Amino acid sequence: MFRKTSMNSINERSVRKEISVSAKVKIAIIGVLTLGFAVLPAAPSFAVAPTITGVTPASGSDAGGTAITITGTGFVDVGGTFPTSARVGGRPCIPVNFVSAISITCTTQSGTAGAADVQVTNGPGEVATLTGGFTYIAISTPTITTVAPASGSTAGGTAITITGTGFVAGATVRVRGFLCTGLSVVSATSITCTTSAGSAGTGGVLVENPDTGSSLLPNGFTYSAGVVAPTITSVTPTSGSTAGGTAITITGTGFVTGAGVRVGATLRACTSVTVVSATSITCITPSGTAGVGDLTVTNTDMGAGLLAGAFTYTTSADVAPVVVAVAPMTPEVAPVIKFTSAQVTCSLGKYSQTPASVVYTLVVGEDAVSTHFSNTMIPTWLVPWAGKTIDFGNATSVSATWDLQSAWKGKTVSCLTLAYANYATGSISSSAVVPS
Repeated sequence: MFRKTSMNSINERSVRKEISVSAKVKIAIIGVLTLGFAVLPAAPSFAVAPTITGVTPASGSDAGGTAITITGTGFVDVGGTFPTSARVGGRPCIPVNFVSAISITCTTQSGTAGAADVQVTNGPGEVATLTGGFTYIAISTPTITTVAPASGSTAGGTAITITGTGFVAGATVRVRGFLCTGLSVVSATSITCTTSAGSAGTGGVLVENPDTGSSLLPNGFTYSAGVVAPTITSVTPTSGSTAGGTAITITGTGFVTGAGVRVGATLRACTSVTVVSATSITCITPSGTAGVGDLTVTNTDMGAGLLAGAFTYTTSADVAPVVVAVAPMTPEVAPVIKFTSAQVTCSLGKYSQTPASVVYTLVVGEDAVSTHFSNTMIPTWLVPWAGKTIDFGNATSVSATWDLQSAWKGKTVSCLTLAYANYATGSISSSAVVPS
């Protein structure tokens, strides 16, 4: 390109001048002025050509976030005039940290699964490329839907089943941060393992595949201090209709009154659960999905046991119906309400059979103020009319008592009783006016 100059002050001449650009780089600029014109040479390149010899690690997640080290020659400090930059798969690898002239580090961004080129650039155009120098790997994405049982002793030893998707052989499991032992990846949707000893509290369950793909179920398991998990040795029968209604007997140890039972691939709750003894439980299966499923028993102290593959749901056509004879729990005499100066007592009336468990609810006016349970055989969630307070300490199988409140004087109180035995329930109530 030509630039015109003044003819009055400059004759034909040549000028050479050295200009120091930095402590290490000098360039010569030659200006030739002829007939009033200056001919300037093209701008010189100041950058040093880099080379790439390797990338460590040579692979990482396609989600990005892999810290890599690029080795080679000619890398320039990012604080210099022409800093080195890097790209992996065409996307900037940032931030670039200059280690030395032969080493830089950076972190990959997300990319497409497969081989990707690695580029290092010095200044305005000196580029080195390592073809296929880094491989993006599609990381698995497991999910966790349930953990059963969801609680166990701080001493460990609770056998659990984790259901979900995307599980891979070689996966590891941590329960509240503690490694689960004896692990078996049963399928892509099921993992079994045994909890290690842990501290009391509730925490997450983490499944991590060998390729670092992972899933966390927050608050998936509770460690309880002083809890001894029950054991399950057998279930009879071992199969039943998908429609539910199969009466089963569970044999084992450590069963406690009030224990709950869940069965099947989706671990649905059994109904009419009766803890016959510390070694035997009976219940009725709910409807379920055809196939093999587990069975769990969870005590009221959250101690839980599991028997993997214990029960098989089959289609209704494959199983003969099971008829369970249930004697009705018919109320025959209403409860009796009596007052003293300090208490009100509700005595159980008469039913067609002797109750195994009774729930008493006291209603003052239109408010259910308090509910007493004679034992834990009837779950609290089966009593939707339960009062503002619930307890097990002020009732027996024949009566319940409440402290008399001065605000109740002159008001009508009602006592509602719910009785249970042999899979049958019945209820009846009576009312009386509190003496003034």
